[in-house]
Amino acid sequence: MIIDDVSRKIVDEILTKHSTDEFNTSLSQLLNKNKIIINQRIEVIFNVGQILSKMNHYKISIKCFEYLLCKFPDENGSLKFSLLFEIGYQFQALGNFRNSVKYYEKALKLGKTDTERMLCYLNLGDAFTQIDFFSRSEYFLQKGLEIANETKNKKMISAFNGNFGNLFTKMGKFQQAREYYENVDDSLDLDEKNKYRKISAIANFFLGLGDYQNSIKYFLKSLKIAEATSDDLNIAISCGNLGLCYISIRDFSTAIDYLKRGLSISEKIEDTKGIAHCTTYLGKVYAFTHDFSNSIEYLLRSVKENKKNSLDSGLSNSYGLLATSYFLQLDSEHSKKYGNLSLEFSQKINFIEGQISAHNILGSSLYLEQDFKHAYEHFSK
Repeated sequence: MIIDDVSRKIVDEILTKHSTDEFNTSLSQLLNKNKIIINQRIEVIFNVGQILSKMNHYKISIKCFEYLLCKFPDENGSLKFSLLFEIGYQFQALGNFRNSVKYYEKALKLGKTDTERMLCYLNLGDAFTQIDFFSRSEYFLQKGLEIANETKNKKMISAFNGNFGNLFTKMGKFQQAREYYENVDDSLDLDEKNKYRKISAIANFFLGLGDYQNSIKYFLKSLKIAEATSDDLNIAISCGNLGLCYISIRDFSTAIDYLKRGLSISEKIEDTKGIAHCTTYLGKVYAFTHDFSNSIEYLLRSVKENKKNSLDSGLSNSYGLLATSYFLQLDSEHSKKYGNLSLEFSQKINFIEGQISAHNILGSSLYLEQDFKHAYEHFSK
């Protein structure tokens, strides 16, 4: 029986018969049952991990690669690089970007070839963008782009330009983002995941410009790609972003539908970043529709999830929306409390838009209390 056939057979048995809580024991039993000799075990288990990843079973895939790290710790650097990189990739696919960074950085230390280093730089740049650590993202993307240019690797040059575009879009620097996106080579063949990333990047670009109709158009395309590959993480991300777009055009019922779908999937795959996003904007839409009990409940949950991810920008947003929700209820005391927290986190990350919004809600809350002097001080900042 050839290696690929054995690998697929083991995958089927893992998914149907064996508990992931006792994974190492189960895997060893399956290897013995299928009479896999020692010198073939690395290749078979690695194949099993990759097949599980393609099937979106990222957590079980991680267990395969961790099994190899444990059983063959002193193997050559090339294998160890591949294992660490694969684990980082699975965590990235799960939305656990801090763990993905940890493994990519370990892999980078073992990278011997230009290709290995470029892959680490590319994915580190993306992961740091996702957790709002923009200076580190820019550093790694620049390092990788330099190697790609030196080696004239067109595919990697295009990939780095795309990730730079994503970075500057998230930073709100749309002119710089456009310049990088223009350097993305449309003629290159892309797999489904990269097609998803490219379409989503265009959607985010239009979202940043406030062109919501075009943003919705491209997010719907990205959702279709994710659904075709049964990619739960990206389905949830697309639904969350569509919810944000529909809030912006005040189609609140459609926004709620997409956000609840995104939240349900994020909860299923335990994606805390996705949960934070969907609960934040469900809180916002319920505030706009004056369903304040739901608004406060979702926003307090979003604070909890953003704390798990140490996302200061998310906390700034959640606290700001809590302040707004309480203000709309004419509760100036709670509005001031959360407005000050929003201002604190906005200042911490130098988020100018967040600071302006926090000053406005604080000014409005003080005005409600007829403290006109201090209200004016906030309005004038």
